[in-house]
Amino acid sequence: MLSLSYEGTMNTKELLEGIGLSKGEVKVYFALLELGSSTTGQIIKRAKVSRSKVYEMLDRLMQRGLVSFVIKENTKYFEAANPEEILAYVSKQKKKLEEKETQLKKSLPELKAKQKSAKKPQSAKVYEGLKGIKTMYNELLNEMKKGDEYFAVAVEPEVYEGDFLTFIQNYHKRRAEKGVKVKLLAHNKIKRAVQQSIAKTKLLQARYFSQSAPSATLIYKDDVATFVWSDNPTAIVISSQTIAKRYKSFFEELWNGSKV
Repeated sequence: MLSLSYEGTMNTKELLEGIGLSKGEVKVYFALLELGSSTTGQIIKRAKVSRSKVYEMLDRLMQRGLVSFVIKENTKYFEAANPEEILAYVSKQKKKLEEKETQLKKSLPELKAKQKSAKKPQSAKVYEGLKGIKTMYNELLNEMKKGDEYFAVAVEPEVYEGDFLTFIQNYHKRRAEKGVKVKLLAHNKIKRAVQQSIAKTKLLQARYFSQSAPSATLIYKDDVATFVWSDNPTAIVISSQTIAKRYKSFFEELWNGSKV
């Protein structure tokens, strides 16, 4: 007699467990395939499962359509369904998953809205030195996706000098290639430097202002970065929806009153 014992069919066992059957259910199902119509006593002996669990396992298998029973002379006999019923069961589960996937897709906007409305904890990070500031710029670009936009206020001429000028030109090239937009407000004192270096970069709008500004600033997503250019340049990034919103409002006012 061909044996389908649980221990001897590792691949089949794993497949059945993979569609949701427990190890005990697989043992019971295999025992019924070999025994044919059987009582619980015969199943327990063949499958080597506990008497206290066998009815629970049989009930779950019946719910899946993999086992049925008949009553003969007041005794219940269990039978394994045709193995093809396993495929039918998988097809039903697949259909249910597809329906759930469709429902979840419809619910995504609501879930995203809830996530967006959740208040994120405020935090601050400090980047020191030119290397640190370059890291901050790279992290900013990594966070942005195609079509995203951020806002920048430029006041320091140091950005457009020496090694950092090369970096910032390369950065804006990568930004444009990624499809990230930027509105740049530059102080009149660095207008010429901006025009000669990055103003013609794609997806960059530049305007110029004459009012005093305390420091250079970047506003992206819920983050605000402010810069202190000195012997040890420093960038302080504050993550706060409230602060970012205020800075964006201030930027828009300054933008609307500035010149191209």
